[in-house]
Amino acid sequence: MRLKRQGLKLLVITALAVVSWLVYTYLIDQESIWIDEWFTIRSISQVTVSQAVAMVVDGENTPPAYFLLLRWWAGSNPNDLKRLRCFSALFATGSVVLAYLFGSVISGSAVGIVFALLTLCSPYVLWYAQEARNSSFAMFLALLLVSLFYLYAKRRRLLYLVAVAALQLIGLYTHYFFLFFIPAQCLYLLLRSTRGQLVRWLAAMVPVGVIFVLWIPRLLEQMAMNRANWLTTPTTYFPLQILGAFSSGIFYELNQSAAIMTTCLFGVLFIYGLFSMLCSRRRIQCVLRFDDENLLLLIFFFVPILSAYFISFAKPILYEGKRYLIVVLPLFHLIVARGVAMNRRRWTAVLLTVLLISFSVFFMQEIYTKIQKRYWKQASAIIEARSKPGDAIYSTDYTQGGVLSYYGTGYAKNVEISDFTLFKKHLRPYERLWYVAYVENTFEERTFNSNLRLIEARTLTNSAGYQIRIALYDCSML
Repeated sequence: MRLKRQGLKLLVITALAVVSWLVYTYLIDQESIWIDEWFTIRSISQVTVSQAVAMVVDGENTPPAYFLLLRWWAGSNPNDLKRLRCFSALFATGSVVLAYLFGSVISGSAVGIVFALLTLCSPYVLWYAQEARNSSFAMFLALLLVSLFYLYAKRRRLLYLVAVAALQLIGLYTHYFFLFFIPAQCLYLLLRSTRGQLVRWLAAMVPVGVIFVLWIPRLLEQMAMNRANWLTTPTTYFPLQILGAFSSGIFYELNQSAAIMTTCLFGVLFIYGLFSMLCSRRRIQCVLRFDDENLLLLIFFFVPILSAYFISFAKPILYEGKRYLIVVLPLFHLIVARGVAMNRRRWTAVLLTVLLISFSVFFMQEIYTKIQKRYWKQASAIIEARSKPGDAIYSTDYTQGGVLSYYGTGYAKNVEISDFTLFKKHLRPYERLWYVAYVENTFEERTFNSNLRLIEARTLTNSAGYQIRIALYDCSML
């Protein structure tokens, strides 16, 4: 019987892994390169590891662990965007399998199945599983860290503690949000462990801190550059924003009616997963369960969120519940799965699971069928097809035209204008100018319209409303 159960478990794991990989790699290369992905390619394309690390410091707000791993994964072809994105799909697939294993350990096989299915069908996970950034890798590391920490807290084995320390170190060198998992671990052990177990954990964290201190000078360099000035302090709607993103994906605002229904369903089950509903004929009583498992989920979900939330009032580090908080997304799914499995009637739990997956699949198909990233591939194709010898490109995107050069721009050569008041001097050697911007009617476009003859202009707008403005000017008379 035991062998039969192990075989069934292996079958479930295999099925989840295969289906996840197919889901996350389907149409993985249909979207154009994202600006952040261009910075990824720029970093891993450096000749030496030290140059790659320096480029991460210069262009990112995170440490270099993911980029160094991706550099190894890319091999001799760091410009292969599909291959780079598959690295994220790999860790998203691993997260689904790990969700099933951890959910089964912490709450039983039924919760493990629902947890894995919610992760598999999450539009939030799908989006970042198809992006060459560190989000999926960070999510996998965080879930693995919490899983092994739970095993250490329950079984007190040295091997688990060593694994927790190693994962904590890798996490810190992957994303700074892993700092918030340290107070979460400490708080849980203070409430649920012996003094000796807490002391051993503290001893294990000492070398982690010592090794991470080596990165502090680079961290200070990144902070001095202040590349996150586009972030704002959280608003009063932040709890709804994060709930909407976790439930319906990061583009939940594009389908507000569906997002409201999905968010409400996930939200109710999330609360239900945190509380024990005691029902009788006369009354319904809500009791907060403080068993080890429930306390673990409460601490590891809310401590990182609240820490980042309060820090953001001094230095904004959050983006409406999108991207950065993916490290706690699996715990959200696990709490929801526990809320589903808490129903005593099996058919009710099955119906709720089907509803959750149906709503999630609706938003997943939006990602598959619509384009949410800017049309850089199409913009480059237009310029490449119509460019002539003597053409120049001036782009005001963050890469200063580098993202266009990734796809190719034909005869047109990229021009950087450091002092825009001297733009005529920079453009005199060229016959025509291709100007590219994020939006229409920029200051640069108005200036070009006043000084150059406009040949044509067009705006490429995707389903998320993101634009690329392309204007062609005659600058032969300068």
